[in-house]
Amino acid sequence: MSEYILLRRAVRTALLFGAAATMAAPISTALAAEEEGIQEVVVTGSRISRPEVEASTPVQVLSSDAILQQGSPNIADIINELPSVGTPGLSRTNSNFLTSGNGVSTINLRNMDDKRTLVLVNGRRVVSGVGGTSTVDINNIPTDLLESTQILTGGASAVYGSEAVAGVVNFVLKNDFEGVGLRAQTGTSSESDRGTDLVSLTLGKNIGDRGNVTFNVQYDKDDGLRSRERAISANDNPARSSLTPQGSFIVPRGATWTYNPDNQLQRGFNTPVNGFNRNAERYIAVPLERTLYTALAHYDITDSTQVFFEGSYSEMESNSSLEPLATDNSDAVLNGVPLQGLSLDNPFIPDPIRQEMIANGATTLGFRKRMNGVFDRSNVNDRDFHRFVVGFKGEIFDGWDWDVYYNQSRTKEYTASETALRDRYYYALDVISGPGGTPICRNDAARAAGCAPFNPFGFNSVSPEAADYITNGGQLDWYRAEVEQKVVAANISGSLFALPAGDLQIAAGLERRWEDSSERFSEDTQAGNTMGNALTNTDGDYTVNEAYVEALVPLLKDAPGAHALDFEAAFRVGDYSTVDEVFSWKTGLTYAPIEDVRFRAVYSVATRAPNIGELYQGANQTFPTGLVDPCEGVTATSTGAADAYCRSIPAIAEQIAANGVFEYTQSDIQSIEGRELGNPDVEEEEAKTWTVGVVLTPAFLPSFTASIDWFQIEIDDAITLIPRQTAIDECAFSGGTSERCALVTREDIGTPRPRTPGTLFNIDSNYINAASIKTSGVDVASSYTFDFASNQRLRFAVNYTYLDKLTLQSGAGEPVENNVGQLSGDGRLGAGFEHRAVGTINYGIGDFTATWRMNYLSKMKDTLIENGGDPDDEGNTVGSYVYHDVNLRYQFGAEQQYSVYLGVDNVFDKLPPVLNQLRASHITGTETAADTYDPIGRYGYAGLQVKF
Repeated sequence: MSEYILLRRAVRTALLFGAAATMAAPISTALAAEEEGIQEVVVTGSRISRPEVEASTPVQVLSSDAILQQGSPNIADIINELPSVGTPGLSRTNSNFLTSGNGVSTINLRNMDDKRTLVLVNGRRVVSGVGGTSTVDINNIPTDLLESTQILTGGASAVYGSEAVAGVVNFVLKNDFEGVGLRAQTGTSSESDRGTDLVSLTLGKNIGDRGNVTFNVQYDKDDGLRSRERAISANDNPARSSLTPQGSFIVPRGATWTYNPDNQLQRGFNTPVNGFNRNAERYIAVPLERTLYTALAHYDITDSTQVFFEGSYSEMESNSSLEPLATDNSDAVLNGVPLQGLSLDNPFIPDPIRQEMIANGATTLGFRKRMNGVFDRSNVNDRDFHRFVVGFKGEIFDGWDWDVYYNQSRTKEYTASETALRDRYYYALDVISGPGGTPICRNDAARAAGCAPFNPFGFNSVSPEAADYITNGGQLDWYRAEVEQKVVAANISGSLFALPAGDLQIAAGLERRWEDSSERFSEDTQAGNTMGNALTNTDGDYTVNEAYVEALVPLLKDAPGAHALDFEAAFRVGDYSTVDEVFSWKTGLTYAPIEDVRFRAVYSVATRAPNIGELYQGANQTFPTGLVDPCEGVTATSTGAADAYCRSIPAIAEQIAANGVFEYTQSDIQSIEGRELGNPDVEEEEAKTWTVGVVLTPAFLPSFTASIDWFQIEIDDAITLIPRQTAIDECAFSGGTSERCALVTREDIGTPRPRTPGTLFNIDSNYINAASIKTSGVDVASSYTFDFASNQRLRFAVNYTYLDKLTLQSGAGEPVENNVGQLSGDGRLGAGFEHRAVGTINYGIGDFTATWRMNYLSKMKDTLIENGGDPDDEGNTVGSYVYHDVNLRYQFGAEQQYSVYLGVDNVFDKLPPVLNQLRASHITGTETAADTYDPIGRYGYAGLQVKF
């Protein structure tokens, strides 16, 4: 075979792996690739160097030019549009309501959860960006310094260790940059909002022919987008909130009172007229400001030994925006006495309301009011990230490559928010008339501590003194997290000996890794004395020692019926300080009956060790909904399976004796709480994965490539929180003997809380190995390129995923949740599009390049019928979507050192589906699934790039 044909096939293969991304590269880049020749490289998913054409596992490659031509300053936005990538657990469009981590960007391959995607930089690990987890924040990746982004979908734990269950994303950085590179870009939506700006400077200098130093600084800012700035989310949909800044006041057995827009007392409350528009305060997309510094260096100490260094530091700031907290005092307990409402002797009660209370024999007045004028729930996040790698690599023993390195990285987050102190709020609400009729706080000790009375009646009713007291002088609530990772590793690879079909190659290595995470909350948050949930600190760490070996065995070469047949295998053992020994392995074959067709198949057993949060998370309060108590409705003679056990509970027996039946009030249902806790006894997950496919590079169509791959991932005993309903049922139907009973607490007789004795009060949930997660489908990638005359080229590419299965079962006996065709709903696996595709058309003539990109999302259901969706709900269906993006680029200068470009995303301004507050899939404040569909609308950008 001629060298030219070999070169051409290598280029076609690169296009295949790049699929819809690489095809968009400028013509000059593609032509340059043809002149470079075949190079053996380490492809993500293996540590053995080989030509990409021989890779046994499909790897999608986004080139630096393809990334640039999509116009996003943030690589996470580009990756999350790929068909094999699911709904991110964290993004700018789904994190506004979080108490920390606002604006973090994560990757969720195959919709298997972010924690099952391993993220690497130059083939080495990166610390988590979220306390207690292994989830990497992609915001820390410098977009302009990317040589390529390689995405492998499928188990790769045998090569890389834990977390690589759904796949691996490897960011390869430029480390041989020579000269000065500058890029500036600005963008805005067609509504003249959601502005973005980017400036990036790259400097590189070769050190003779022995090394290089490269430095990059990138600054970018995303202004975010307010919910009120889009028609779909400008107002609460379908109705405004009945919890208002002016307050609503409920007289027992009487009327509800409020204040009109002129702040005049009125009898009666009409939510469409008097309600509060919460969306006026919220974000669709939170703002994010980033500054990233990256330095890379390498130097050949000798002809066979090189020292290398990678260093990065980033600063990020983001914030949320939420409406002020809605509250009342119906659940308050002061000095052991529950407060059921405002006392009749409260001097702030307007006379008309007081008279109705007296007429109705009421001694307390119920109310609801937002904390306008006191505090809101917005917060500010500051995150720092640093990482450095130092090591040596070289060649020994005639072709054996080796490297050793130390890798250390750390993430710090500080979140600050306004808050009110719960005890001070309730003291300030409990008001009486003091000397001369002046309102004062009832409690003597509170008054001595500076208590100022809280007036809840009307707009702007809270005095500065009351606000100052309730917030303790504007005291900020805070959260601090620090996550650190350290890795020491050594690797070696080379040819062990020659076989008739080629060299038997192996790679082997040792690694020691330290993981440490701490999360700290303010003392008031830990004590439950803020107006939010009680959260406790989490501290944990673990170490792991690992060893691996990988082998590539050529079995046949240029034999009859077998142009090539290769066998590969890998094995890894990890000794964790938490779960002891963990084993991962893989085995696979690649078979080319002829040069134009190559079959590949890989089976692997991948593992994921529990993260620090799953092991050691402190008790975090939550308020679950939708729980059903098997004891509700029990009578003295009922014969249900759990009824005898229910009657054995003294508090329930007391209620049955008094009322004939055990029942819940609405207040009982709404006040059920629980805690989520880590479990140091949780074990590792194990996933069984298959990838079987074919690669086509037909000689009769030299510019065409295609691959078809079937995938399957099955995880049994996946780590999950015990479903609270499961704990309740197992306890009740076991007659109180189940170990799950330790998680269930019922209201005792004589407890001062305003709850019915015997009702469920606290249902805890901790992590166990119980869930089953399964997915399968088919990936198709193809591209075709042909030239016109001497300076024109047209290129087509399609990347498509068919999803056949995506299911989650929380535990044995639990219902199986099907996510294929389900948008999100109450599911935890993200949007399960049955069909998803990205297609690109690229045309180049001379120095001009135009790219048109299409992103297809098949139709969905907000919630499938089998998962609880309403079959008669016509609004449950979301039709298919196609987004169109365009990019134009022109290069000029004697050496094409200048380029200008502009682009438009969502060219036709496709609006997202309306998914209001009654929908399972809606994200609060967005009125749509903003992490799945585009909530921004048409967005344009323009930029300039210079290199000299």
